[in-house]
Amino acid sequence: MKFGPVAIERAVGAVAAHALKSGGHVLRKGARVTEEDVAALAKAGVSEIVVAELAADDVPEDEAARRIARCSAPRCGAKRPSPAAAISSPKKPAC
Repeated sequence: MKFGPVAIERAVGAVAAHALKSGGHVLRKGARVTEEDVAALAKAGVSEIVVAELAADDVPEDEAARRIARCSAPRCGAKRPSPAAAISSPKKPAC
């Protein structure tokens, strides 16, 4: 994951690191930046924003939470792997 400021034109698809209100447009923290966001913010004079960009091998937050929950839930007699093992592979969860 890359985290930091990027030119507003490069922000489409990234995750906003901070809430931003400019020119009547609101971009919420954690929202995916859309082309509409970019147009509105650029029109308001915003030239860069701080975002998180997921790498191809990063596990999205919701999926990581599902994997950890699946490993943390009790199972009848089953040995549970550690939560860290649950997020170790994006293609084949340990649990």
